[in-house]
Amino acid sequence: MWKLENVTDRVWLGGSGRSGTTWLGNMLASIRGTAMLFEPLHAQHVRTPENLTPANGTASHRPYLRPSDPAPEWTRFVEGIFSGGKYLNRWTIFGGRGPYKHPTLLFDFVRPRRLLVKEIRSNFMLGWLHQQMQIKTIFLMRHPCATLASQNRAAWPNELDGFLGNSAMVEDHLRPYAEYLGTLESPWEIRSAFWSINNLIPLAQKTAGFPIHIVHYEDLVVDTEREVERIYNFLGWQLDAKDWRRVRRQIDKGVSGLKKVGTTEQLLGTWKEKLQQDEISCILNVAKNLGVTSYGDAIMPNRP
Repeated sequence: MWKLENVTDRVWLGGSGRSGTTWLGNMLASIRGTAMLFEPLHAQHVRTPENLTPANGTASHRPYLRPSDPAPEWTRFVEGIFSGGKYLNRWTIFGGRGPYKHPTLLFDFVRPRRLLVKEIRSNFMLGWLHQQMQIKTIFLMRHPCATLASQNRAAWPNELDGFLGNSAMVEDHLRPYAEYLGTLESPWEIRSAFWSINNLIPLAQKTAGFPIHIVHYEDLVVDTEREVERIYNFLGWQLDAKDWRRVRRQIDKGVSGLKKVGTTEQLLGTWKEKLQQDEISCILNVAKNLGVTSYGDAIMPNRP
């Protein structure tokens, strides 16, 4: 099996699906000596160990690991991810992008020094990854209306039973909201609650002192180079002129839609046209009631 024996720097990128994690991951992994492993927790594409406790998640059930929990099965699994072997496959290398369209991605896995794991199903284990495995963690946030409008167009499933049935998660984070969560019924209420919980826990762990680097998608679009530089400074990575040329090529791919829309504000605010006002109000109201106040009616995130 193909082993990654030269990796000395390990990074984990989390975030909600349809929030821009692939774009950000491609930017971070574009410098020389860096490879991105794509969503190794996707059970349909990666055969994960059967003895994981807690079990690996499904589309709506995500694993929650307390930062203080040793979780030896998960430790072995994550170590296996970073060492390559059987977890290097068509999905994790090409990420559904197709080897014929991106043939050079394979070469990134030839003796990489840095390995970035991009995984949208890992938001409840970022604190654990840092405390138990000393992995640098990044969390990407995007406006809930933009994220959920995109998820809805893609017909992504969202349900809350996997959260409310997780006693550790309820005890640590959801107890103040458990009664309220039980009252939510409409599809947009459920979608917003799903987004909110996926963001609530990483934000709570950040507040508790875990060095999770929070990035806002909107800031990436408005001033991409500044935000990318902040991330590289957090990671302790030094970029030369050649590295920055590679990064800028990925930036151009991500904001290509700006040329069609016209302005940054129009690009970031397309959700205002995709959603009805009552849907927007519902999304923001649920997020606020669940303690996630990072966004409001404006397209940009709220500032402390």
